[in-house]
Amino acid sequence: MMVSLTIFQNVADSPTLTTLAVIAEVLSVSVMLGVKSNAVDTFGAGPCPDLWFGIAPPRLHTFFDRLGDEGREAYSAVNRWDLFPYMISYTILLGSLLVRVARRAGVGEGIAHVMPVVLCCDFVETIILKRACDLFPELLDGRVVAIGSIANQIKWILFALSLGILAVLFAAGKNETTRKRQNKAVESNEKSK
Repeated sequence: MMVSLTIFQNVADSPTLTTLAVIAEVLSVSVMLGVKSNAVDTFGAGPCPDLWFGIAPPRLHTFFDRLGDEGREAYSAVNRWDLFPYMISYTILLGSLLVRVARRAGVGEGIAHVMPVVLCCDFVETIILKRACDLFPELLDGRVVAIGSIANQIKWILFALSLGILAVLFAAGKNETTRKRQNKAVESNEKSK
C-alpha cells in the first residue's frame, strides 16, 4: 500500500504527472465507452455486469446468452481494456486527487489507500466475469460468482465513498485556504497599524 501512496504523492506533487493522469483517464474512458457502445451495446443484452450492483448467476447467464457469440467476443474486448489501462488510470488519478485535497484540508493522505482496495475489487470482479464469459454456456461455480458479486459491491461502495470524500475534502480545503488568507490579512492589518 505504501508504494501506491508514493505513486499518488508523486503524481499529486507534479503538475505534469497530474496532467498526464487526467489525459490518460480521459483517453481510457473515451476508448472504454467507444468499445463498449460499439461492441456490447450493439447486441442488446443491456448494461455490462461490471456496471451492476451485485451479480446473480441467472442474470449473468442471461446476459451472456443474449450477447451471442459475437457479443461475448466484444465483451471480452471491453473486459481486457477494463483491466488495462482503465483500472490503473482511474486508480492513479483518483488516488492522487485524494492526496492533493487531503493535504489542502489538513488531513492524513492515507485516505487515498481506498483506491488500491477499489482496484483490487475491480480486478477480482473483472477476472471472474471474464472467466464466466469464457465458460459460457457452462455456468461458473456459484461460489465464484458470489465472490465476484461481493467484490463488485465493495468496489462500487468504496468508489462512491472515495468520490464523496473527495468532494468533502475539496470543500474543507477551500475553507482552510480561505481561513488562512483571512488570518494573513488580519496579521498584515495589525502590523501596518
